[in-house]
Amino acid sequence: MNATNVPRPAVRLRENQTTAAVLTPHLWKEYPSISLNAHAHANLNANVNVKDEAGPQRSTLALNGSLNGKQWQLQTFTEHGSHLTHLPDYICVSYIWGSGREPNPFLDEPKVISINTIPALSAAMSNTDCKAYWIDAFCIPSKKEDIARRATLESMGYIYSKAEEVRAALSARSFTAVQDLSRNDRIDDSSLDILNKDEWVKMRLDIPRRVVVSGSHFLNDLGFSLTKYKQQRGLSTFDIRQYFPSLDALEDLIANWQIADFAERSALQVMSNMDRREWRQGEDKNYFYSMIGAVTKDPCKRPIEKETRSDLAELFMDVCKRKNGVSFIYSSAPRADVTGQRWRPRSGLLPSIVPWHSWGDAQPGTFDEHVSLWLERVLSLQESSSPLSAGARQFIAEWLPQEQLGDANDDEIVSWSHATLVRMGFKENEVAMNVGDGLFFPHSTPPPGSTVTVIVSTTIRWVFGALGIVRIVAENTIPRYIPGVFVGDIGKETGSSCCLD
Repeated sequence: MNATNVPRPAVRLRENQTTAAVLTPHLWKEYPSISLNAHAHANLNANVNVKDEAGPQRSTLALNGSLNGKQWQLQTFTEHGSHLTHLPDYICVSYIWGSGREPNPFLDEPKVISINTIPALSAAMSNTDCKAYWIDAFCIPSKKEDIARRATLESMGYIYSKAEEVRAALSARSFTAVQDLSRNDRIDDSSLDILNKDEWVKMRLDIPRRVVVSGSHFLNDLGFSLTKYKQQRGLSTFDIRQYFPSLDALEDLIANWQIADFAERSALQVMSNMDRREWRQGEDKNYFYSMIGAVTKDPCKRPIEKETRSDLAELFMDVCKRKNGVSFIYSSAPRADVTGQRWRPRSGLLPSIVPWHSWGDAQPGTFDEHVSLWLERVLSLQESSSPLSAGARQFIAEWLPQEQLGDANDDEIVSWSHATLVRMGFKENEVAMNVGDGLFFPHSTPPPGSTVTVIVSTTIRWVFGALGIVRIVAENTIPRYIPGVFVGDIGKETGSSCCLD
């Protein structure tokens, strides 16, 4: 493909005001350096810098390519002491690879790139004075066994957070739909449908959306358009999720961004969004790298030795624990069969218990000398044999789609609540536990005759309740745990500490 092809329209995302990139210092012999490649304009040399006992070593390799009428070279920036030296301001380019491939016009490796790479990069270069760009095809080390590749993939949050801008390349058809949304009072079904089917919207619900936009009209117009569309047609939020699932997921991400800065979202929010992204077969690694990049903007200090699903899941949970956020324990994944840690999910995919918009701080938790997890700011509730409280009935009545509960009994309330949770993505158990001030729906049913304690978070909430996990102790057995959903009003409760042993 000729690099002078007509560029695709680009949507400019949020501007980031951070300047020079900073890396923690590590010796090369002990840790791999984290490379941040930038496609840079003019006469920049490709410096591969390695720190060893003899000091920095340099080798220069000119990688020339013509794009948009200018000559470009690839420059690699590696750690020198405590920071990257002379790192220019750069733009990150977000786009979809698709299925088409063509020979790499600039580098020997990778030998082929997406047919969308050059048009996306060319579009990102439009209407800007920026002279350096980061794009995956040219800037991520290509050899799968290369430890620098893993370090780079684990540092995507860092790379995107340091960018001056993130620019996303949409198809011309989608770009026209974006313009229509911003111009018309009456929302056209076809414009929303075009955007909902756009591959970037369907597949890129991770890194670029972390830096979504304050200055771009695109995302603001999208949220406004969906709201107006619902009002004009008398649709519910459930209807929008059914008709436009990808746009609905993007709207949730916008809401998450508005209430939490990049990398400050809870693990639950990240897992919930991943549940609603379209994943192609064999993309397990991308799933975890996306989640890691969404919860931290720290550079990788030591990449994992292997890229197995289990290793990447452990890395994600470790990153969350270092940030004192353990809401990953509320995943619907099976529990680990490890003494003292049966509260934690088994290493693997980490689906959320309900893929719905939530808000609040991360679930705080600390570990004692016995490696027991102490959840902080939680409520400990017991199952009740009495009817639901009047306050619980009123709260649930205001949440349920039914106009009023009237004289409905507790069993009917349980059935209606469960049906609504299923529409929201809860996939399991209709059995509910009455805890007086609300209902708790465990992911699976506790064994009969066991002693249960329902532990509910006060820090991460949904409009209908909060996250929870039930501690189960049967006779002569060790405790085990089942995640679930609490439907009820937490109010201003702040909770206390509770040990998961």
